[in-house]
Amino acid sequence: GGDIPLQVTGRVGETVTLTPRLSLTHPNDRVTWTFRNNGKRIILAEFREQKFIRVNRNYFLNRLEGSNSGTSLQIRELRMEDSGVFTALILVNGEMREISYNLTVY
Repeated sequence: GGDIPLQVTGRVGETVTLTPRLSLTHPNDRVTWTFRNNGKRIILAEFREQKFIRVNRNYFLNRLEGSNSGTSLQIRELRMEDSGVFTALILVNGEMREISYNLTVY
């Protein structure tokens, strides 16, 4: 959808949590987190069957964590280069929802 990304700011070294305001209803509902920066879009992590699965460990290394049954993404020890658009692709009852966050680290 053409939803406008939510603006989020964070300080270098701090932690930020991105939390979509959605409640998942089924264990088979899925959340896929992507990160867009410099025209590249990377899949960071997936949450499915109650498990948080890291996909691209080259990015954010071990600074990412899923919480709130995977719908929240926590980014620790923020760095300037973490700035970009994070998107949660959420599958609820067979319907795709997309929520984006424009993170600015300063």
